[in-house]
Amino acid sequence: MTKEKTRRCIHCLQYFESVTDDHILPQSWYSQSNPPNFAKPKAPACSKCNAHYGKVEKYLLVRLGSTFDSKDKNYGNIADKAIRSIDPKYGRNSRDKIAREKARSELVREIVPYFYSDIRVLPNFGMKSNIYRSDLPWIPIDEDKLRDFAHKLARGVTYVFDQSYIEDNYKIEVSFPSEYEVVALVLRSRFKQLISTPSIEIYRDDDPKIREFDKILGFYLIKIWDRLNIRVSVNKHFSVFCSSCCFVPYIDVVVVAIAVFVSCFSSFYCFFCCSC
Repeated sequence: MTKEKTRRCIHCLQYFESVTDDHILPQSWYSQSNPPNFAKPKAPACSKCNAHYGKVEKYLLVRLGSTFDSKDKNYGNIADKAIRSIDPKYGRNSRDKIAREKARSELVREIVPYFYSDIRVLPNFGMKSNIYRSDLPWIPIDEDKLRDFAHKLARGVTYVFDQSYIEDNYKIEVSFPSEYEVVALVLRSRFKQLISTPSIEIYRDDDPKIREFDKILGFYLIKIWDRLNIRVSVNKHFSVFCSSCCFVPYIDVVVVAIAVFVSCFSSFYCFFCCSC
């Protein structure tokens, strides 16, 4: 007897006989300073969507996670996870070792030999001195994957805290504000903190007029590793996004960075410390 399809995926919005409980923030993204008893929020996802976002998250972890110093007392293990994920010697079997070697080779192949003068750095991912030398190589990050991940977070948060799905007649808009812009957003909005851990903080603009009209509409501010700022708005207005590729500086296979390329498209670069 065929089971009734009663479980719904938050991403593709289709119904299935069974779905997986997908972590809103992947387990591998939680830092060593995260409380051990923290209940990591989950949301229903079909196997296809779960697999898709798993690949996106692994791709981003390698590039963003490697921006941290492995000696960092709060986020050092994030850097270790990023490096280990593309190190063949940690492969579980021969197939996994080959996949890790391929991922590492792809990363090295994407290196851009020098810093372009017409790029701006993704907020909080530049060099601490804010002095950008032209002899430092960079590596690209796919902006579509960054936005895709932000969409996943928005759908997950809406499900967990509102028990709602973001239907097809809604639009999700994403930006990556600087720390100064984050402060301005908080000062002029009614942000309510939904989650607070060293790994992830989630705030929602709890304007009662908007919430009364439609509880799905609104703004979210998501901070990951106290570094990656994501602003998400959910509305019913049509909007156009430009997509392209993002770039990250890579210093002699030891140091890399992420920044934003300013052209007819948006692209990102960031600075990271990586030993791969």
